[in-house]
Amino acid sequence: MFKVMLVIVGINGGIIQQVGYENMHECLSDRQVIIEQSKRIDAVCMTTGDYEYQAQQIDLFFEKFIEMVSKFKNHIENEEFHRLN
Repeated sequence: MFKVMLVIVGINGGIIQQVGYENMHECLSDRQVIIEQSKRIDAVCMTTGDYEYQAQQIDLFFEKFIEMVSKFKNHIENEEFHRLN
């Protein structure tokens, strides 16, 4: 079982990638390389425990995040619509 999980999120599409590592140093090193490639990508390293529970928590977190981004996008679109009409 992996001891550290790198979770990658593409804000524009809610893309999620999870990669396991044996230690935090390797994860943080790869995280830095990833986030330097694009301002539209974020990544976080976290320790793992019960994988199934942690996967559920990650999924819940990103579902809420994607919901928040969608609401924000709809709000901006509504403001633009009302501004033009």
